[in-house]
Amino acid sequence: MLNKENGQAETTNNGTVARMRGIRETVAYLKDIDPNTAITYGFIRRMCESGELSYILAGRKILINLDELLARFGKGGTQV
Repeated sequence: MLNKENGQAETTNNGTVARMRGIRETVAYLKDIDPNTAITYGFIRRMCESGELSYILAGRKILINLDELLARFGKGGTQV
């Protein structure tokens, strides 16, 4: 997202632009990391719909901050 005051991209704490991905791209990334993952498209979509996972809409496409999702799963999360 652009900062309206200076026209520069806003960054996360580590100084990089957030890695925003669609649900399908997110699932593909997780399957690359762990081919046996049980995380599915439906699971991530339900997390978004229930408010458990923040997202933004680009038209009709749901975009997820990939780093936020990985951090949540890395902490063990909560039972869904």
